[in-house]
Amino acid sequence: MNQKQIATKSVIYLIGNLSSKVISAILIPIYAFFISTSDLGTFDYSQSLMNVFVPILYISFGEGVLKFILTSDESDKPKIINITAVFGIISSFVYLLVCLIGYFFVETPAIWLSTWGMIIAHGITQIWQYSCRALQQTKHYLIISIASTIILLGATVFFVCILDMGLVGLYLSYILGQLTLLIGIEVKLHILKQISFKNFDLMLFQRVARFSIPLMFNTLSMWLVPLLMRTIIISQLGAEANGLYSFANKFNIVVNLLGTVVSMALVEEAIITSKNGKVGKDYGYTVTQIFVKFEQLSAVAIIAITVAYTFLSATEYYITIRYFGWFLCASLISILGSYIGTVFQSINITQYQFTTTLFGSAVGVTLAYFLVPLISLWGIVVGQMLSCIITSLSRYAIASLKSEFRIDWKTIIVNSIPVFIAVLLSTFCSNIGIKVFITIIFIIGVIILNYDIIKKLNHKIFHSRHVQP
Repeated sequence: MNQKQIATKSVIYLIGNLSSKVISAILIPIYAFFISTSDLGTFDYSQSLMNVFVPILYISFGEGVLKFILTSDESDKPKIINITAVFGIISSFVYLLVCLIGYFFVETPAIWLSTWGMIIAHGITQIWQYSCRALQQTKHYLIISIASTIILLGATVFFVCILDMGLVGLYLSYILGQLTLLIGIEVKLHILKQISFKNFDLMLFQRVARFSIPLMFNTLSMWLVPLLMRTIIISQLGAEANGLYSFANKFNIVVNLLGTVVSMALVEEAIITSKNGKVGKDYGYTVTQIFVKFEQLSAVAIIAITVAYTFLSATEYYITIRYFGWFLCASLISILGSYIGTVFQSINITQYQFTTTLFGSAVGVTLAYFLVPLISLWGIVVGQMLSCIITSLSRYAIASLKSEFRIDWKTIIVNSIPVFIAVLLSTFCSNIGIKVFITIIFIIGVIILNYDIIKKLNHKIFHSRHVQP
């Protein structure tokens, strides 16, 4: 497993995902001071619907394109790009018609139109993004993603803060960010120019679809959990409680982003380097070492965010300080599950990604449904945590049986202790002095544990400054 290549791709995909993940974290102050809890809950609910419907309507086709282009001969790549473009365009056109027809029959046409706009823009853009990754156009991916980030941030400030458009401003900003990505990738790859309905390879399309559909169900069930959780909250606690839940989950964004980009790099390397349907023994070691870094990052992040909550003490969102750490912890466990899931993609047993996610989701959502009336949002916390734990453990059980993949659980458990200490402090400790002290201790600890890495980085920087031209 080429860890240097994983690190390089992870950095590129980190920046490449800024428009949809990190900017949301930067926009938290705007949510807190310019958006009401009910509007934030509505927008977040629309995003959940988008995340559920996009994999259904576009059958996670982009993930299949990534797999087939990375493993195909050069002569076959134009055929794959052609079926990708034809499928993406026809699907988007059909869904646009559905959107326009339904506009005249729904009770809230503005929200209907905005939500479908997000679905179509995100769906077609996602396919183009996977094509860009598969064709190894990483530099352009980086550049256009930065441009999209600037557009999204600027549009949000303009529509929400200056024009005070509230919910509508959030919808417009998101759609503009996605369209910027789509247009930027098209300018480089010229995918539309390669469309040929006459040369559409139906057999190839069916092969890609057969690979993608299990991943569709996996993605669907993964996003279905937040949607069902929000549905439970809205039906039993109201829209304002959903707004609080949405805000508490906003702090997961950076950790989820880092987890996602590393997973993107891991699955590409696993697909490229896997031979004879087997995953090398070193893959488990790589996953363990990467995940430990996420545990260390999460411990510092949780306690630092707890300190930052002091600035929100006068807002209606301050109450979420007791919840966010648990949701971030659940996201961390989910990241481990996604890394284990890359094993399934590399050895072509993607159906297990769906079944394990469905199993964990069913248990978590059912438990939350019965607990929310009794303990309010804590019922969601328990259900979400349990869902992630069951999914990750069941995936590992199958992956270890189907391959030589092994994880060093002792190392992972030891490094999880500071994470749980941070979560407990965020929930029960109100002394800002103690929180600041623990934050400093955690940061020093992370520096000590990663001293060799920091030393190498400093050496590279020092060396580069003294290289003679």
